[in-house]
Amino acid sequence: MPRPSPRSILLLVHGADRFGTGTQALLAVTALVGAGWRVRVALAGGRGALGRALQDAGGDVVALSSRPRPGLALAAPLSRLLRAERPRGVVSMGRATSRVAAAALAVVPGPALVALLARSTLGLADRLAVSRAARVVAATPAVAAACRAAGVDPDRIDTVAPGSMLPGPRRRDRRELATRLGLDPGRCWTVAVAPLEPATHLTRLVWAIDQLGVVRRDLDHVLVGSGPLAPRLARRAHVQRITDRFAVVPWCGDADDLLAEAALVWQSGDVAYGGALVDGLAHGKPLVAVDSPAAREAIADGVNGRIVPARPESEFPRRAFQILEDAALESRYGMASRTRAATLFDPARAAAGYVAAVERAVGS
Repeated sequence: MPRPSPRSILLLVHGADRFGTGTQALLAVTALVGAGWRVRVALAGGRGALGRALQDAGGDVVALSSRPRPGLALAAPLSRLLRAERPRGVVSMGRATSRVAAAALAVVPGPALVALLARSTLGLADRLAVSRAARVVAATPAVAAACRAAGVDPDRIDTVAPGSMLPGPRRRDRRELATRLGLDPGRCWTVAVAPLEPATHLTRLVWAIDQLGVVRRDLDHVLVGSGPLAPRLARRAHVQRITDRFAVVPWCGDADDLLAEAALVWQSGDVAYGGALVDGLAHGKPLVAVDSPAAREAIADGVNGRIVPARPESEFPRRAFQILEDAALESRYGMASRTRAATLFDPARAAAGYVAAVERAVGS
């Protein structure tokens, strides 16, 4: 069996796009490569442009699966990769990949597990996974508290706020992007990013789009995500007759371009990093979200956006409408988002935190 590489790390991430967890993976890979680590990236399912971005950042990328969401079946191919690579550590991005990594490391012990977590809801399998981690990187104090409650020694927990990356160079103009995504370039766009799963409460989003259509017919809405609820969501959109202004795309390789063109970023449920909420900060976008831990981190209510209760449901579209109807408010919220990104979600600080956690875990 080959000996562990002295400066080799394996990063396990869902291979979708550069939103949310994908952005943090890009920050981590870029920083680790810059610190002299050889980074092998294992894409745990999904189809998107993240793999290309991670390759460009210096990662050596391999796809473990093309399934939409990572499952424990990926532990077998990950185990084979670990035997071949023998990295010093494994960095898992999110709860699902942490479960996969813990299962693989139970078979191929040796590398230290660093689990990056952004959601404070931990099931039994999640608690077992983080209990085996050499270090846990919590995106918020609430996540750190959940890990302590799960039995993780506080000395093994680092709290690192995620980074909101500055916009990159434009790849496509508005008309090109509209053609690719099925949007009307003459309309105002909103963006939501979420897995199509129950926890994201996407029926709230569909209902909000329906309500906004009553008062604004010049809006197009794009949802980036994939998952088991895709057929049900399509049926709901058809029943509510919003298919002419609601585009659901499983992946989008033009994250910066889409955020640059959006008038509003919003979120209907509990999603790691708020889906695109944290990303929207550096782009100077006003944010609207139904109350969740991620929303409370990204949004200062009434400063750079609005946090709304789940009930009554009318609050979600009403707050979005208020912003879209008021150019001065939209501009003020956008400037506040940029300030919040620079002060609380500095990408350089996040990247340094990720490297420090990995190096503490492996004893470097």
